[in-house]
Amino acid sequence: MGASLYDLLKINQQKKKYYNKVLSLNAVNVNFDRISDVEPLFQERSYLALFLYLNIEISLVETFGFSPDELEPMNFDFKVELPTTEEWLKGTKIKIDKIDVGEDYKQFMKEYYEIEIPPKLDFERFIIDNIKDEFLPDVKTWQYKKGIYGISKFGRSYYDPPIIRELIRGAVLEYYKRNYSLEGLRTYLKTFKEKFNIDEGILREIFNRISLFDSLLREGYLFGLGILGYTKLGRKGSEEVEVEVETYDKRKIKVKIPYLAHAHGGFILGLTPLGYGNLMQNTEFYKSSKPKNGVFFAPKIIQYFDYRVRKATGRFRATHLAFANYQTLDEMTDMHRSERLTQYHALRMLSITVDRIVESSLRGVEKNPFRINTYKRAVNQLIGHRKKRHKFGYDLYKTMTDEEFKTWWIDHWTKMGLDQNILEQLYERIKKILPRLVSTSKELGERLKKYRRQFKW
Repeated sequence: MGASLYDLLKINQQKKKYYNKVLSLNAVNVNFDRISDVEPLFQERSYLALFLYLNIEISLVETFGFSPDELEPMNFDFKVELPTTEEWLKGTKIKIDKIDVGEDYKQFMKEYYEIEIPPKLDFERFIIDNIKDEFLPDVKTWQYKKGIYGISKFGRSYYDPPIIRELIRGAVLEYYKRNYSLEGLRTYLKTFKEKFNIDEGILREIFNRISLFDSLLREGYLFGLGILGYTKLGRKGSEEVEVEVETYDKRKIKVKIPYLAHAHGGFILGLTPLGYGNLMQNTEFYKSSKPKNGVFFAPKIIQYFDYRVRKATGRFRATHLAFANYQTLDEMTDMHRSERLTQYHALRMLSITVDRIVESSLRGVEKNPFRINTYKRAVNQLIGHRKKRHKFGYDLYKTMTDEEFKTWWIDHWTKMGLDQNILEQLYERIKKILPRLVSTSKELGERLKKYRRQFKW
């Protein structure tokens, strides 16, 4: 089941393209020019994407009682630093490390408001900084919506296994993965309802709230969410924003939103399932403030979103260095010395080995080249998701047992048009060597980075 001569020639062609377009010294210069050209577009898309994601995340805080530092996009940010001379000579072009959201929020408060706070952005910190004092007693109880025995009130909380919590946390990322497709998100959520017997009210609330924010960002300018030059302004003289929203049931309804907080966590008739959302007065719920060097009044959490987007766009110009990271000058001028290419070759050979296993299993069973290729993608996803279960966006799969993951995997690809019995057979065959494939793939992917970053900083 090894690679054929054709496979080796194809891999060699791919390696040359990869080197010339990403890894070579000339590629670094060309990519810097390309990044400079698209920087304005990146800034625009960053505001659209991050403001959408982060506002939806706050909705999950207020609707499901999450702490902000638990949520995926909220807890996904980086700091970028230049290496020392010694590190540069070893091939490290730029150092990129994940930032704890608590530390990041602490730095934001210090820069914007000259306030020293502990490095934490939990539920309590969020409401103290953003919710008006008269509403705090009631809002404090929202953190117990995820049932805690002895604390939460019966009938006012939801009790579910960990997979439910991870499904909620990862829903925004899934929306992004599906290219902002509401239909793709709906299919994704329904898969979990069918296979894991999840309360449909949770799925309706997730879908309808994401759909609401999608409509608001495009069609209804709401202070704290709308983006000038992109979001349409509401009717002149109207105190509410009216938008059309597509629901989980594929209905389209018009809703009126008076304030941002109502969009985040308020009960909206016709859109919010019973038992979800919060009854709010028709008044401003958040307290606004102006930073030391700021130009507009807004809740601190909105100022923090703006701070996050500005940081993201500010480090975009380092992208060309990140592409070519962990390479010495010799490697960038001679592809035959490049360890990045050696790593790429090993990973491609591993993928070809998996493809050959699939082909041998389908011999005499499936002749359609397109479907054979789809089965290969399915099995490679089986390995990839196992490898990535400890990475951003994959916590949902980490909480699944092996049997739950198998159930999800088979159902997912059956809906893509593959045969359930063949998928069962492929799973049974591949699972015998799955741990070895996953560990080898993970080790190959991390080996070079660990070697290059052997210094402590």
